[in-house]
Amino acid sequence: MKYDVTFSCGHTEEIQIYGKAEERERKIKYFGKSGLCPECYKQKMNEEKAESCEEVEMKYSEYKENYADCKTKSGSYDKEEKTIVVYIPKQDEKEEDSREVFGKALNAALEELKGENENAKPEEVTPVMIARELNKMGYTEEELKKMKDVPETVMKDVLEKKEEWTR
Repeated sequence: MKYDVTFSCGHTEEIQIYGKAEERERKIKYFGKSGLCPECYKQKMNEEKAESCEEVEMKYSEYKENYADCKTKSGSYDKEEKTIVVYIPKQDEKEEDSREVFGKALNAALEELKGENENAKPEEVTPVMIARELNKMGYTEEELKKMKDVPETVMKDVLEKKEEWTR
Protein backbone atom coordinates (compact mmCIF):
# COMPACT_ATOMS: atom_id res chain seq x y z
CA MET A 1 0.00 0.00 0.00
CA LYS A 2 1.06 3.59 -0.56
CA TYR A 3 1.44 5.88 2.43
CA ASP A 4 2.34 9.54 2.92
CA VAL A 5 5.26 9.28 5.33
CA THR A 6 6.97 12.15 7.16
CA PHE A 7 10.63 11.26 7.62
CA SER A 8 12.91 12.35 10.47
CA CYS A 9 14.44 14.94 8.11
CA GLY A 10 11.03 16.67 7.95
CA HIS A 11 10.22 15.80 4.33
CA THR A 12 7.04 13.98 3.40
CA GLU A 13 6.94 11.47 0.55
CA GLU A 14 4.50 8.92 -0.76
CA ILE A 15 6.11 5.50 -0.53
CA GLN A 16 5.03 1.95 -1.15
CA ILE A 17 5.19 -0.23 1.99
CA TYR A 18 4.67 -3.97 1.88
CA GLY A 19 3.92 -6.49 4.60
CA LYS A 20 1.36 -7.04 7.32
CA ALA A 21 -0.45 -4.04 8.83
CA GLU A 22 1.63 -4.12 12.03
CA GLU A 23 4.87 -4.28 10.00
CA ARG A 24 3.78 -1.33 7.86
CA GLU A 25 2.98 0.69 10.99
CA ARG A 26 6.36 -0.21 12.50
CA LYS A 27 8.13 0.97 9.32
CA ILE A 28 6.19 4.25 9.31
CA LYS A 29 7.21 4.89 12.94
CA TYR A 30 10.84 4.05 12.13
CA PHE A 31 10.88 6.45 9.18
CA GLY A 32 9.46 9.19 11.41
CA LYS A 33 12.11 8.66 14.11
CA SER A 34 15.25 7.67 12.19
CA GLY A 35 14.56 7.43 8.48
CA LEU A 36 15.68 9.87 5.82
CA CYS A 37 13.75 10.64 2.67
CA PRO A 38 15.39 9.35 -0.52
CA GLU A 39 16.87 12.76 -1.42
CA CYS A 40 18.33 13.38 2.07
CA TYR A 41 19.67 9.83 2.16
CA LYS A 42 21.38 10.32 -1.23
CA GLN A 43 22.84 13.64 0.01
CA LYS A 44 24.13 12.00 3.22
CA MET A 45 25.77 9.17 1.26
CA ASN A 46 27.41 11.66 -1.12
CA GLU A 47 28.75 13.66 1.85
CA GLU A 48 30.24 10.51 3.37
CA LYS A 49 31.84 9.54 0.05
CA ALA A 50 33.24 13.08 -0.36
CA GLU A 51 35.16 13.08 2.95
CA SER A 52 38.86 13.80 2.25
CA CYS A 53 38.14 13.86 -1.47
CA GLU A 54 37.78 16.32 -4.31
CA GLU A 55 34.72 16.26 -6.56
CA VAL A 56 35.94 16.05 -10.14
CA GLU A 57 33.68 15.91 -13.19
CA MET A 58 35.23 13.85 -15.96
CA LYS A 59 34.40 11.76 -18.99
CA TYR A 60 32.97 8.40 -17.99
CA SER A 61 35.65 6.62 -20.04
CA GLU A 62 38.42 8.37 -18.07
CA TYR A 63 36.73 7.32 -14.83
CA LYS A 64 36.61 3.66 -15.94
CA GLU A 65 40.22 3.74 -17.19
CA ASN A 66 41.94 5.64 -14.39
CA TYR A 67 39.64 6.01 -11.38
CA ALA A 68 37.49 2.87 -11.28
CA ASP A 69 38.50 2.32 -7.64
CA CYS A 70 37.11 5.75 -6.64
CA LYS A 71 33.52 6.37 -5.58
CA THR A 72 31.12 8.41 -7.69
CA LYS A 73 28.46 10.94 -6.81
CA SER A 74 24.98 9.42 -6.90
CA GLY A 75 22.90 10.72 -9.78
CA SER A 76 25.81 12.61 -11.37
CA TYR A 77 26.03 10.70 -14.66
CA ASP A 78 25.18 12.94 -17.62
CA LYS A 79 23.95 10.79 -20.54
CA GLU A 80 24.34 13.54 -23.15
CA GLU A 81 27.86 14.64 -22.19
CA LYS A 82 28.86 11.15 -20.96
CA THR A 83 30.41 12.63 -17.81
CA ILE A 84 30.30 11.65 -14.15
CA VAL A 85 31.38 13.25 -10.87
CA VAL A 86 34.12 11.22 -9.19
CA TYR A 87 35.41 11.57 -5.61
CA ILE A 88 39.20 11.56 -5.90
CA PRO A 89 41.23 11.35 -2.66
CA LYS A 90 43.05 14.60 -1.94
CA GLN A 91 46.74 14.43 -2.79
CA ASP A 92 47.95 14.55 0.83
CA GLU A 93 45.51 11.79 1.81
CA LYS A 94 46.53 9.33 -0.91
CA GLU A 95 48.58 6.32 0.04
CA GLU A 96 52.14 6.73 -1.08
CA ASP A 97 53.64 4.32 -3.53
CA SER A 98 55.85 2.23 -1.26
CA ARG A 99 58.17 1.23 -4.10
CA GLU A 100 58.78 4.91 -4.82
CA VAL A 101 59.46 5.66 -1.14
CA PHE A 102 61.88 2.74 -0.80
CA GLY A 103 63.50 3.72 -4.11
CA LYS A 104 64.16 7.24 -2.81
CA ALA A 105 65.60 5.81 0.41
CA LEU A 106 67.82 3.43 -1.58
CA ASN A 107 69.09 6.26 -3.78
CA ALA A 108 69.78 8.47 -0.76
CA ALA A 109 71.65 5.64 0.99
CA LEU A 110 73.65 4.97 -2.18
CA GLU A 111 74.58 8.67 -2.49
CA GLU A 112 75.74 8.68 1.13
CA LEU A 113 77.77 5.53 0.46
CA LYS A 114 79.29 7.10 -2.66
CA GLY A 115 80.34 10.06 -0.53
CA GLU A 116 82.57 7.63 1.36
CA ASN A 117 83.54 5.51 -1.66
CA GLU A 118 82.80 6.76 -5.17
CA ASN A 119 82.85 3.21 -6.57
CA ALA A 120 80.03 2.05 -4.25
CA LYS A 121 77.33 -0.11 -5.83
CA PRO A 122 73.63 -0.53 -4.97
CA GLU A 123 74.36 -4.08 -3.75
CA GLU A 124 76.42 -2.58 -0.93
CA VAL A 125 73.40 -0.80 0.58
CA THR A 126 72.17 -2.58 3.72
CA PRO A 127 68.76 -2.61 5.41
CA VAL A 128 70.10 -0.49 8.25
CA MET A 129 71.07 2.20 5.71
CA ILE A 130 67.58 2.11 4.17
CA ALA A 131 66.04 2.33 7.66
CA ARG A 132 68.23 5.34 8.47
CA GLU A 133 67.16 7.13 5.27
CA LEU A 134 63.47 6.34 5.82
CA ASN A 135 63.83 7.75 9.32
CA LYS A 136 65.41 10.93 7.90
CA MET A 137 62.45 11.16 5.50
CA GLY A 138 60.15 11.17 8.54
CA TYR A 139 58.61 7.70 8.31
CA THR A 140 57.68 5.96 11.54
CA GLU A 141 57.70 2.20 12.00
CA GLU A 142 53.88 2.21 12.05
CA GLU A 143 53.71 4.07 8.73
CA LEU A 144 56.19 1.66 7.17
CA LYS A 145 54.18 -1.36 8.34
CA LYS A 146 51.11 0.03 6.52
CA MET A 147 52.93 0.23 3.20
CA LYS A 148 51.91 -2.30 0.61
CA ASP A 149 53.89 -3.84 -2.25
CA VAL A 150 57.09 -4.21 -0.21
CA PRO A 151 58.25 -7.81 0.03
CA GLU A 152 57.81 -9.11 3.56
CA THR A 153 61.48 -10.09 3.91
CA VAL A 154 62.63 -6.63 2.79
CA MET A 155 60.28 -4.89 5.22
CA LYS A 156 61.36 -7.20 8.06
CA ASP A 157 65.06 -6.58 7.37
CA VAL A 158 64.57 -2.82 7.28
CA LEU A 159 62.44 -2.70 10.43
CA GLU A 160 64.93 -4.89 12.29
CA LYS A 161 67.79 -2.78 10.85
CA LYS A 162 69.76 -5.82 9.79
CA GLU A 163 73.28 -5.43 8.48
CA GLU A 164 72.65 -7.94 5.67
CA TRP A 165 69.59 -8.80 3.57
CA THR A 166 67.73 -12.05 4.19
CA ARG A 167 68.01 -14.28 1.18
